[in-house]
Amino acid sequence: MTDYNEEHLSDSYSKAKLNKYGLKQAKDIAKTLKKEKIKDAIIVVSPLQRSLQTIKPYLEKILDQKQLSEVKKKYAATQKIYQTLRDKEEIQTYLKKSDTQKLFQLYGNIYMDFRITDVIVPELQDKERPVHLSMSRPTNESLMPR
Repeated sequence: MTDYNEEHLSDSYSKAKLNKYGLKQAKDIAKTLKKEKIKDAIIVVSPLQRSLQTIKPYLEKILDQKQLSEVKKKYAATQKIYQTLRDKEEIQTYLKKSDTQKLFQLYGNIYMDFRITDVIVPELQDKERPVHLSMSRPTNESLMPR
């Protein structure tokens, strides 16, 4: 959960960071995944920093510091590619081409995929998005209808 979720704001510039509740959710996810003892899991993150923040507590449980550092380094470099394309307003064209790389290996079975995030045009960045277009709900509300 991010403050952007709470306020129904659009973000494809990776400004939104996990808030206190989101960090707790990430730790809970890490505990659950660790208990499952999944072997050879494939982890795919988006170019938005909140996705790496979400999986980081789990990565800290399964990787050593050198490996985790490699993930962060490659994530930052790959995120820069995405941000450059987005800033030049070339990301949509890039994603539509069949001969461009969209899935990047960060380390082992950990990847970044450019296709798993909404690309928001610059004029909508940080603007409120219509509530009906979002699954985001305030932290005190359930995502599922009761």
